[in-house]
Amino acid sequence: MTKSQITSHMTRRLLADSLKNLMQTRSLTKITVREIVDGCKLNRQTFYYHFQDIYELAEWMFKQDALSLMDRHNDWTTWQEGVKAILDFIRTNEKICLSAYQSVSRELLRQFFYSDILNLFREGIEAAAVSRDITRDEKDFVAHFYTVAFAGVTEHWIIDGMKESPEILVHYLSAMVEGGIEGVFSQFESMRQINEIRPDLGRQA
Repeated sequence: MTKSQITSHMTRRLLADSLKNLMQTRSLTKITVREIVDGCKLNRQTFYYHFQDIYELAEWMFKQDALSLMDRHNDWTTWQEGVKAILDFIRTNEKICLSAYQSVSRELLRQFFYSDILNLFREGIEAAAVSRDITRDEKDFVAHFYTVAFAGVTEHWIIDGMKESPEILVHYLSAMVEGGIEGVFSQFESMRQINEIRPDLGRQA
């Protein structure tokens, strides 16, 4: 990065850190630009030079956290370790995540873990599909299905006060995924064989 890019990134990080501090105590909708810039000794002009509004700052903040988290990807030997790392992050930053979820920016929180979880599930599904007659579309469908299910479970976990530990959630999720994928793959293969034998049945379905 150039010197100006480094300076810009550092300024954005100062604004994000100030926002995080404010999100420890209240919803994102209750926070003002004035409070953010006062918290990091900057001014409103600087804020609006870098961000259109608070929600754009929050989006940048969550994206940076996601990038930082995924930098550790090579340290994970299984998709379960990746899922646990994301849940650990959410629990460690419980107040910030609740602040986002309780505001109109809850979609930002979904985006924070959706793409990363999708990639983790894809890796697990690719491994399970070795030597199986499963198409790319079928693998993508299964990955999206489990990602959407995980997102729903995680949102409920956040709303419910994160009572279960990340370890317990990963244990349940692993049982559902690994216990279900083989059955789903078998169904896909059986349906394909039926369609090859009786194409008219596939058209009727």
